[in-house]
Amino acid sequence: MLVQAEDARLMGDMRNMKKSYIELYDLNRDLINEYKIRSNNHNALLAYLKSANQAHSEGRETESCCAGIWLTAGPATPTRVT
Repeated sequence: MLVQAEDARLMGDMRNMKKSYIELYDLNRDLINEYKIRSNNHNALLAYLKSANQAHSEGRETESCCAGIWLTAGPATPTRVT
């Protein structure tokens, strides 16, 4: 997409240049949003594992201390970790 936008710019085709840069912007925004989801899931998993490890080392049940942790697989599909 970047190459298409730059080709259009060099040829003076501003309409296609603008279209290509808009598509590139949208793709970049989607990649950033997906990264944020993965990052949040990673942090939630680390918190769960830390809590489970502490519970295990103290000899307690992991479910009693770790209930209610949610991982988000996407914008509308949360997954509960039990």
